[in-house]
Amino acid sequence: MSPPVHNPFFHVGFIVPDLDAAMEEFQVALGIEWRAPIDAIVPLLGPDGVVEADVYSVYREGGPRSSLSSRSPEPRSPATVV
Repeated sequence: MSPPVHNPFFHVGFIVPDLDAAMEEFQVALGIEWRAPIDAIVPLLGPDGVVEADVYSVYREGGPRSSLSSRSPEPRSPATVV
């Protein structure tokens, strides 16, 4: 049996192909309300090191910290290499 987790995750996120559709799906299925989406350049760690990516994302309103993100995939980026 593994030991209990004393420091839970600070943030859980999902990369999705269509942010608006995913927001609607999560809202209907789980009752999640969302803040206003934001567009930002963020560093992502991938197999070839850190790359900057244009990410369109949204955070949950209240409750545990969670988010959805959509981005234009680039070759060998963390969003395209699984």
